[in-house]
Amino acid sequence: MTVDVSMTKELGDILVFVGGLIIVASVVERVLGFLFDARPVRGLVTGNGPLRNFKPWIALGFSALIVFIYESDILEVIYPTPETGPTLLGMIVTSLLVAGGSAGLMRVFQDVLGMGKGTRDAKKTLQALEIAGKLKTNRTGSNRTLGPPRFKPGGQTGFSG
Repeated sequence: MTVDVSMTKELGDILVFVGGLIIVASVVERVLGFLFDARPVRGLVTGNGPLRNFKPWIALGFSALIVFIYESDILEVIYPTPETGPTLLGMIVTSLLVAGGSAGLMRVFQDVLGMGKGTRDAKKTLQALEIAGKLKTNRTGSNRTLGPPRFKPGGQTGFSG
């Protein structure tokens, strides 16, 4: 089996970029959370305050400022075009991703890695089976349960221990 090195490098670049965006989004969340929670500002952005509906727009503006200063373009990372560089559309999309917060970016990151809801559901099912004692125990007769099945060469399956 051959591995396309350029494709692996591109996927690595995407994962590194999205990982960096998660960090930036976390920092933006913390900074804005601190500012919005400060006593002089809290009354303006919560309850019946005059700016209560503008918090997402403030987050978007702050995110866009960072993205445009550093010319971060997720579309350029995914679909590189050396002639053009970062695009306005790509930086707007990146700004929206950062403003959406780290939880939304983690979901994007998990979808890129293939660790979406199906994987989480499978893990929950395995945990439930383990708790219910329905996974086979090992051959020594101990009460320790075995992990999920793993595939061996030749198509045989076994349980990891």
